[in-house]
Amino acid sequence: TANTGKTNSAKSATLCAQGQRQAPIDVRDGIQVDLEPLLFDYRTASFSILDTGTTIEVRSGTKNHLSLLGKSYVLEHLRFYRPSGTMLAGKSYAMSALLEHRAADGERLIVAVLLQRGAPNPVVQTLWNHLPLERHHPVLPPTATIDLNQLLPEARGYHTFMGSQVEAPCAEGVLWIVLQTPVVFSPEQEAIFARLYPNNARPAQATRGRLIKSSRGASGVRGQVGQADVPVEGGKTNRDNDNHGDETRRDEIHTADILQKNEGQRPQP
Repeated sequence: TANTGKTNSAKSATLCAQGQRQAPIDVRDGIQVDLEPLLFDYRTASFSILDTGTTIEVRSGTKNHLSLLGKSYVLEHLRFYRPSGTMLAGKSYAMSALLEHRAADGERLIVAVLLQRGAPNPVVQTLWNHLPLERHHPVLPPTATIDLNQLLPEARGYHTFMGSQVEAPCAEGVLWIVLQTPVVFSPEQEAIFARLYPNNARPAQATRGRLIKSSRGASGVRGQVGQADVPVEGGKTNRDNDNHGDETRRDEIHTADILQKNEGQRPQP
């Protein structure tokens, strides 16, 4: 009924605003331990792609699984956000891809892949090639396929904590896995998404004292990193050496030029 719908909407708004385990978060001060390995069983498959009105959502044509601690989770969908929302020690990334899974008992698990600027990503390019012309009308390419393994870093160290969904109803009790190693995509690919959703990420939420566990050991970056390789903080690229500043600014200007050329929003349906 209409009243039931209003009640559910009110509950969702309250949870999103007042929940104690909301996500994403700024991941910092995790305890360094030897975490159980993530066992991905992702297979090349067809896909559907949908503009939901808040993001771009992708569903695989086959069942992709992730096993952790002896429990199997099935991938339900993949969604993109700009900027990343999830932060690492105060640093934000250009975008993030959130892969939401569900186990047989209903428990949800989200894998967050951080995206930083560099070489083109083949999975992202295939998806962008088939972006829907209209919102809420999914596209099912008849011959195109994707291998989601190409959207995962080779190094599988991660941070983990309990969180929530990032969109309403913001349901809590979600196990979060934030991969420590970013994956690259190109400024041109970022600009295409920004044409649709320039800023659709939920800001980092308060951690409220929750425990964060982090894999021990260093991590790297999958793919060729460009000169604008974020993470960024306060809109500036994080650099170990100021000598890279000029190159960084050139790449940021390049991205800005792309965004300017693609300026304007798609007409609302």
